[in-house]
Amino acid sequence: MSTERSELLRNLPAVSEILERPGVASLVNLHGRPVVLHAVRAVIETARARLLEEKESLTSVELKEIIGDEVVAAAVAGRLRPGLRRVINATGVVLHTNLGRAPLAPEAVAAVAAAGGGYAALEVDMETGGRGRRERYVADLVCELLDCEAATVVNNGAAAVVLVLQVLASGKEVPVSRGELVEIGGGFRVPEVMAGSGCRLVEVGTTNRTTIADYARAAGPSTAAILKVHRSNFDIVGFTQAATIGDLSTLAKKLEVPLIHDLGSGLFSEALAEGLLAQEMTPRRSLKEGCSVVCFSGDKLLGGPQSGIVAGTKKIVDELSRHPMMRVFRCDKLTLAALEATLRLYRDGRTDAVPIIQMLRASEEDLHGYAKRISTHLEHKKVKARVIPVTDAVGGGSAPLVSLHGVGVEVDHPRPERLAARLRVGDPGVMAVLREGRVRLHMRTIGEYEVDALSAAVARAARC
Repeated sequence: MSTERSELLRNLPAVSEILERPGVASLVNLHGRPVVLHAVRAVIETARARLLEEKESLTSVELKEIIGDEVVAAAVAGRLRPGLRRVINATGVVLHTNLGRAPLAPEAVAAVAAAGGGYAALEVDMETGGRGRRERYVADLVCELLDCEAATVVNNGAAAVVLVLQVLASGKEVPVSRGELVEIGGGFRVPEVMAGSGCRLVEVGTTNRTTIADYARAAGPSTAAILKVHRSNFDIVGFTQAATIGDLSTLAKKLEVPLIHDLGSGLFSEALAEGLLAQEMTPRRSLKEGCSVVCFSGDKLLGGPQSGIVAGTKKIVDELSRHPMMRVFRCDKLTLAALEATLRLYRDGRTDAVPIIQMLRASEEDLHGYAKRISTHLEHKKVKARVIPVTDAVGGGSAPLVSLHGVGVEVDHPRPERLAARLRVGDPGVMAVLREGRVRLHMRTIGEYEVDALSAAVARAARC
């Protein structure tokens, strides 16, 4: 480390010194000492990190700027903003995991507000006054929509799989194809999930080819179930083979063990299942073809809140409901309210009210209309922009082979990285795409009600 850099580090002001500055003191009077104190500490740590970074050389003047009153004020403003705040998704990724996946339908938002704003009939039967199952309304709707015997709901898809394996196969063996040992977002892997449930994984077949004979050879006295995992976030092409659900169901019945299907996404839309997402397996079809129980997420292709749904035979679902871990994985009233409202839209034939269904089925004509409105507004504000074709994605670990033809707006700016950063920290925050030195705004994930707000946000950020 250079002598100059070491000198600058020694001369970094103390927290108390910065707090005594008139500009910072006024922030303390306005927002209170704790908020400003944490902001000042963060500013100093950022400055120290930049000084320790050998790639960057700072002068004493530049150092004063990065710990100046304006920087502290910006840090305070950042701390005052809600961390979990509304963001405009201009990435074209419909189920954007980092942005919370599926946005809820207005009916689901209203249901959450109603349940959260007061008391709710969560575990009470209002007709008898006795105690009831908290997930009964959601379970009834799932059974009606999937034509199955029973269902239950937990707090996410992985929890659904863990609970099912723990109840049905703890301490015993479960064969899985090597081509289905997937890794989902965040580094979670099927073998680790299975180990966490207490069962023993038995790998069968090869990465690209697994036959029903492979499963039969792997079965033995300790086999407690057969697990099929949907490759929701990748695919294998070329010289491939996979055992069908029908064949696996026949084998499972012969072995007198359940066939479990970890489906990942829960596609309920018949229109999408017969069209754009024809290659995606639906829970209804999985059960019809012979699975004993199917596990899937409520916040992916279903379009509801984060949750995990288990549907199948009454015997298995009753065992899950009685298991002690059910209390660990159970959902709160807000999740159940949102999920019930979403499922009601499907039951009532109102799937177009589900935002992700709207986005996936959006016409290029509508998307072009949004893009033209935004580009025209930006041109009026002296910001260069043009309408361009783009490629969108389903996202959320779903339909990896499906590319969506979309429409976007490309914005010219001398410092595109800075524009993208200003969009992220703006109000509202905007997540855009940086590509080929330009900022792109994808229209598919923009609601019509967000078009004007997005136009204004880009115009503001581009002027800075």
